[in-house]
Amino acid sequence: MGFPFQGINQLGFVVKDATDIATRQQILFDCDSPVIMEAEVKENLWEQAIPPYKIKIAFLTLGELQLEFIQVLDGTPKIYTDFLVQCGEGLHHVGINVPNLRKALDGVSDEGIKVLWSGTIYSVPFTYLDTQQRFGTIIELIELRPPNPLGT
Repeated sequence: MGFPFQGINQLGFVVKDATDIATRQQILFDCDSPVIMEAEVKENLWEQAIPPYKIKIAFLTLGELQLEFIQVLDGTPKIYTDFLVQCGEGLHHVGINVPNLRKALDGVSDEGIKVLWSGTIYSVPFTYLDTQQRFGTIIELIELRPPNPLGT
C-alpha cells in the first residue's frame, strides 16, 4: 500500500535567520513579500504540555507551493535544533495539507509510521512523521480546513 496522501503543499527549511533567507528567496523568485510571524508552542497535538519553545516562521508563496523558513528563537525544540547541528541549514520536511489530522494519523499508523513531533501554531495542528528512513525526508501533516462560507 502507498502513502495515503497526494501532493506536496509545503517545503520547510530550518534556518538561522528566517527573515534574511525569506527576503533573499523573495528577491530570487520575484514573488510577494514573505509573511513573517512568531509563535510559541506549549503543547503537542494531544494537548499535553511540552517544554515551551518560540520560533519565527517566514512563509513565501510560489504558485501552489509554500516555502516555510523556521528559526528557533527560544527553547530547544530538538526537531529543529538537532537538525541544525547535524545537517546545518536546509530542507527539513515536506508538508502535506490534510482536512482532519487525527483521521490522517490513523491512516499513517496503519502503515507503521510513527509521530516524531507535534504541536499547534495559531490554532493549526501539525505533526512531523518518522519518515526519514522510508522516504528520505520528514513528512509534516498540516490540518488546514477550507474556510466556512459566510452564514454557515
